[in-house]
Amino acid sequence: MRLQGLQSQKPDKFYLSRRAFSLIEVTLALSIFVMGFMALFNIVNSYSYTLKTIKERMTANFLAQEGLELVLAKRNANFKFLNSGGTVNWIDGLGEKICINPDLSLIDSPCSDGKLYLDSDTDVFSHNQTPTSKQSAFSRIITIAKIDTKDLNNTISNDYAVLVESEVKWSGEPIILKMVMTKWHPKSQ
Repeated sequence: MRLQGLQSQKPDKFYLSRRAFSLIEVTLALSIFVMGFMALFNIVNSYSYTLKTIKERMTANFLAQEGLELVLAKRNANFKFLNSGGTVNWIDGLGEKICINPDLSLIDSPCSDGKLYLDSDTDVFSHNQTPTSKQSAFSRIITIAKIDTKDLNNTISNDYAVLVESEVKWSGEPIILKMVMTKWHPKSQ
């Protein structure tokens, strides 16, 4: 009998208010958790974007540096040919605007856009498209301009030095590296 009496009792006001307070606490805790999760998601998303941008910028910088090194290698190949008895100018093959490949081959057609293709087998960028390559987001144009210089006799000449500019364009800000390349070579003296 006693059990029936307990079941018929109504819950007191303190019990009802405590139950409602628990619901508010749970809702507040869930909203704080969701806001924390969204903040964490935004941080991870921002980090991922920054990492991708840094990787692309580093690749563009390396491609610009490679462009300068390829021009130096082409000049050195000209000197090697010259030292072996051949007749060639030290800047032969290096026109005003060029696209040069890692094998030192120059693109015969006008190099207007400088598109670079990435070979999936070798992971090497080149201006030539092959069956295993796909167009990358990068393009590279190398500009060469003769510089007027004075020799020891104060004679002005534009056959001694050139300004080489390697510009790599991509979805970000273009990377431009410059260097002055001279006619001097250790074995040419």
